[in-house]
Amino acid sequence: MNASKARSLTTKSEYEVIRRAAPTNIGELSEKQLRAGVAQARKLRDKFKTLADRQRREARGKAEPRKGKGPADNNQNTLAKITLFEQAMERYQAKLEKLAAKVKAEAKAKAAKPARPAAKKRPSAIAKKVAARVLAGVSGAAGPATPAPVSATNTSLVARSAAAAPGRKKNVLAATPSARIRGHSIGAQARAQAKRDNRGARGGR
Repeated sequence: MNASKARSLTTKSEYEVIRRAAPTNIGELSEKQLRAGVAQARKLRDKFKTLADRQRREARGKAEPRKGKGPADNNQNTLAKITLFEQAMERYQAKLEKLAAKVKAEAKAKAAKPARPAAKKRPSAIAKKVAARVLAGVSGAAGPATPAPVSATNTSLVARSAAAAPGRKKNVLAATPSARIRGHSIGAQARAQAKRDNRGARGGR
């Protein structure tokens, strides 16, 4: 049935229920509006079903006509209204089912999406500074050393190493070639002086 015919058979509020269920309009409705459309279309369909049944009984003489009106002899318009609201209700329900299926599919896809791996912890700025100071102290006179990466988890080891660094530095300096050379030089000077003293003692005799 075309829109102009449907409009001529219904009131303004009744036609609005039919108009919103049209394929060009139903896509704009929310879930709440679709549910309301189903309820309104069902109510109007049931109303006209009851009226059609009464009209049929009046036409057969099995029911008294309504007050002020003669017995119904034709209920074609009422039957047409039943069809209009039945179709509108079915369109509302079909759209609701599609909407529910879409929501379910989206939820399933979201649940199947793998979780992002947790980011690895990076050493804090304080841990990096402590490591740099310790490495600089340990290298000392032995020359610059290439700093090794130190993580935030072994900061305590770095701190203990820093406490022991002065002793290690002293031992390193004691074993340098310069120290050994100075020891040899002092010993040679002492031996030369002893020889000179011996020669002087012989000449004085």
